[in-house]
Amino acid sequence: MKRWRHLALLLMLMTLALLALPAYLERAELQLWLLGPAWCG
Repeated sequence: MKRWRHLALLLMLMTLALLALPAYLERAELQLWLLGPAWCG
């Protein structure tokens, strides 16, 4: 029974990740755009 709870938690986390992904990607893209030149240069 514990495994089912673990699976449900994992599924919930994956759903949250999918919901948060677009905003996170936008933020990461902005950070890369800001930090990119410093990294490459």
